[in-house]
Amino acid sequence: MAVGLSFLGITALCLPFLLTGADVPGWLLLAGRWIPAAAGLTALILVPVGGAWAQWWRLRPGGWRGVLKSYGWAVGVMAVVLILPALLTALFTPVSLVPWPMVVSAATLILGGGLVFVLSTVGEEAFWRGHMQTALRSLGFWRSSLLIGVIWMLWHFPLHAVYWAQGSMPVPLLLASTVSLLAWAPLLAALADRGGSVWAAAFAHAVPVSAVQLVQGGAEQTVVLVTVSGLSMACMLSLAWLLRRRSARPVSDAKQPSSAGG
Repeated sequence: MAVGLSFLGITALCLPFLLTGADVPGWLLLAGRWIPAAAGLTALILVPVGGAWAQWWRLRPGGWRGVLKSYGWAVGVMAVVLILPALLTALFTPVSLVPWPMVVSAATLILGGGLVFVLSTVGEEAFWRGHMQTALRSLGFWRSSLLIGVIWMLWHFPLHAVYWAQGSMPVPLLLASTVSLLAWAPLLAALADRGGSVWAAAFAHAVPVSAVQLVQGGAEQTVVLVTVSGLSMACMLSLAWLLRRRSARPVSDAKQPSSAGG
């Protein structure tokens, strides 16, 4: 139920812009990120299950120390995810990194972006890495996180279609941005497990920059885009594996509600 409501919500939000060609307002993405949480809460109300909604959504970080730990993990992981693929692309292909002032600007976004936009991304993470990861925990980490990644990828289609129709997201970038969610999902799930709540995933998700933006012509040249995106996905999956090995509270082992809510 929750997944269906989430798809209905994002489609209803995006369809008017897709049909009319109206300019996409800045709030569209910010508001859209809260649709999954609203859908999950609706499902929990309509189909009562064991456990409080905060437990289903894994929102309890364990006090301020838990929040700071989650933020630290998010910053460290995102620094690797953004910088390593860009550096490898610059080292082994003819392209180069963007000017250093832009790299420094990206570094500030890694540090500050998560703090600014986390109030938006926590709406998504509470559902995908909280509600859904909890509901599918019996599948194990990799199967559940990859299945959620597929659903999450499909959920983004209406929003990406609007950006494509209005010319702000060319087809190669649309495909790269959409397919990369398959690797994003296990990494964010591993971060949530490592931090014991969804907050590390929410902080990481909130960083408003990608490795493609650190390489000159990354978004315009298809070969460069594919190279950076492929390296980024490999990096994400590798980090997810490493985090999973060191995770103190994997969702499959942690005390969780006893039944699914949608």
